[in-house]
Amino acid sequence: MMKTIAFAFFALVIICSCDPGKKEETTKLPENEEEGTHYSLKMDMLGEWRNTSMKVKINADKGDSIINVPEGQWEERLKIKPIRTTFKEDGTYTSEYRDLEDVVIMTRTGTWSVKGDTLTMGEEGNTYSYATRIVGNEAVFEGYIDWDEDGQEDDLYWGKQQKQ
Repeated sequence: MMKTIAFAFFALVIICSCDPGKKEETTKLPENEEEGTHYSLKMDMLGEWRNTSMKVKINADKGDSIINVPEGQWEERLKIKPIRTTFKEDGTYTSEYRDLEDVVIMTRTGTWSVKGDTLTMGEEGNTYSYATRIVGNEAVFEGYIDWDEDGQEDDLYWGKQQKQ
């Protein structure tokens, strides 16, 4: 049954794309958008996101190590609530770090932008870029960062967040 539905959808896409009378539609980017920006990813990022899991492979001279926070164990492993990051239309974001009593213990702010499938976040002289995939209300981020603060962006970060 699923194969039949998938085949019918695929056939419909081919038939519609082959219609010689259909003019190709172009989507005009909103003002101030850069050429090549993936508009839907930018729109999908807007709003509040909360961390659900992460894994960091730290590349160190004395051997690699891994920080692993599986889904459902954020508070237990990190002793804080999931980080709340809000992406705003003006290209700024705010991340709130809260203790287990839900009191804000740190706030970080910066700017963000999207190009293709890459989310770039900048704060306090640092820039982080993540390949980003959003499916439904979940996003996965992956990129190299300087987790161990050794001056090299050689630590592989993988994180998952849920939109609120």
